[in-house]
Amino acid sequence: IPHAAPISNHNLSISGATDQVNYFVSAGYFQQDAIIEKWDLTRFNFRANSDFNVTERLRVGENFSLSNQVTLRGAGNYGDGTILNNLLQQPPIYLATDPALVTPTNPQGLSGNFGTATGWPRSNMFATNELTDVTDRSTRVLGGLHAELDLFEGLTLRTQNSIDYNIGNLYYWQNALTNQIAGVERPQVGEDARQEAYTVVSTNTATYTGAFGSHSFDVLAGIETNQFRNNGLSLQTTNFVNTEYGLRRIVALGDQVLKKSGLADEVNRMGLIGRLNYSFADRYLLTASVRRDGVSTFAPGNQWGTFPAVSAGWRISQEPWFNVGWVDELKVRGSWGQLGNSDIPNGAYPHFVSVLLWAEYQIGGQVELAP
Repeated sequence: IPHAAPISNHNLSISGATDQVNYFVSAGYFQQDAIIEKWDLTRFNFRANSDFNVTERLRVGENFSLSNQVTLRGAGNYGDGTILNNLLQQPPIYLATDPALVTPTNPQGLSGNFGTATGWPRSNMFATNELTDVTDRSTRVLGGLHAELDLFEGLTLRTQNSIDYNIGNLYYWQNALTNQIAGVERPQVGEDARQEAYTVVSTNTATYTGAFGSHSFDVLAGIETNQFRNNGLSLQTTNFVNTEYGLRRIVALGDQVLKKSGLADEVNRMGLIGRLNYSFADRYLLTASVRRDGVSTFAPGNQWGTFPAVSAGWRISQEPWFNVGWVDELKVRGSWGQLGNSDIPNGAYPHFVSVLLWAEYQIGGQVELAP
């Protein structure tokens, strides 16, 4: 454990309000070092919220946030397990470095402890951590706009629209490992993995509130849409002619492709909403609602469902004959409803057939690819 792990957290915010406007703006910076080498985290964030009373009948607002996070790390949690856990189990006779092994290609004298009679099945975690560079970058944008319009007395129209946008990038580099310097044989590897995803939600409702005599009610009708998109790609290569960072960072410069992959995902949802709240004399309560929801992850013919619900309540404490001084509120309520679940694993109901162009087989103790 080479050093302490300081944490820096700085925030600045500004807020204010008038009869027509209220706002809040903030920015922050967070930085954390690790007790081990190569696990440093840096994060920036910005946030802004505001609401405006444009007229007596029209109100609008927005919310926006942006965050960017970068984590610089080594071998930890990338196939070899956690560094500290492995070090606690490592035999005390193991050497992290050996001055006798210092060479121009091994200036730190990293030692693989190769041939040491310990039965230790893992590599020298200090060496693999020093020879591995991993950079995780993620940027997230959250934003929304909403507006309300009192069209006439009792009727309010509302729209709310938001987006959640994410970009992620992982860069992985591991120099060639040998038994002599790391206790394990591995080829030189460079990998660049990128992913982009966003969710757009739009909710639009109309609400009417009314009352006559001892009766009061409100009716809501609306439509909601939810769109999700996700795509990514990854390339892993080896045999770099030049291992300077500016060149090896371009993974496509590796002469041999070890792995390439990609993904794409799309989910669409739509919901139609209806709800009635009714109250008589503020004592007898009734709520009825119905949703008609559709989702693209199910097979055609099974993508829509209807989900009703109803509830009734009796505020006994509001009855004229109720006189119990130590009870402020007593209500009996019962409800019934139906729910649906569209959160099924991706691919459980595929619209397209996937074909694997190769397969791995265990032949003679070796993993081979079928022709």
